Order: sequence, then C-alpha cells, then structure tokens
Amino acid sequence: HTHTHTHTHNDRIIFEAEGDTDSEQIFCYILNALHAKYDTFPLLDDLYNTIHQLCLEISQKQEGVILNFLLGFGEYMFAYSWPGSRP
Repeated sequence: HTHTHTHTHNDRIIFEAEGDTDSEQIFCYILNALHAKYDTFPLLDDLYNTIHQLCLEISQKQEGVILNFLLGFGEYMFAYSWPGSRP
C-alpha cells in the first residue's frame, strides 16, 4: 500500500510526485530533505550520512518495509537496499 511522506522547506514542497506510488513519494521525500538541509553540494561523507539516516527513518517506520533504489548525483551513485519482506 501507499505511504505518504511529506517534507517541506519554508512551508512549501519543492519536489512533488507526479503519481501516487509510495516509491515516488519516498523519492520526493528524500530530495526535499536534502534540499532543506543543504544550500550547496555537501561533502560526500555528509551526503552519504544524510541519505543513510533518511533511509533508516523510512525503512524503520513499520515492519516489512522494502526499500531499494539508486540515486545519482553527476558522477556519484548511491545504492540502498533494505530487504524487508512481503506478506
């Protein structure tokens, strides 16, 4: 089922999902959180830690969450996998 994750910056949403899937909502949640935290591109270690914390926050909200994605920033690529389980 779909989970809605909303993150705002100055009470406005910067990135908004085109569809209604949980994947799109989570992707926009991560982008909005990064936009709110950083004014310029951060050091890779800081970016990694922030993305990792966001993913833990998302994947630990409820039991069984499956979260897998690739996120690219120019020449850098982040991969994340939280196995969860299907009912």
